[in-house]
Amino acid sequence: MAGLIPQLVPSHELIITMDESRMVSIGKLRMEQVLIKIVCNAAKYSPGAKQILLDARFMENGDLLFSVTDQRIGISE
Repeated sequence: MAGLIPQLVPSHELIITMDESRMVSIGKLRMEQVLIKIVCNAAKYSPGAKQILLDARFMENGDLLFSVTDQRIGISE
């Protein structure tokens, strides 16, 4: 999975950080779809050659949290 996503956004520098302290049972296909969608969305709306950060970590309550940070302007509320 970690090798697939950078190939989808070669115009950007993708930095992936993961908390590997625990295992989690997740539907692989659905998780790939979600991660590909959010990373490609970040690349689509970010200037070329900018960093996209993908972080996966466990919260204190045991939930797995994914966050994507990009360099785009953002959406006004």
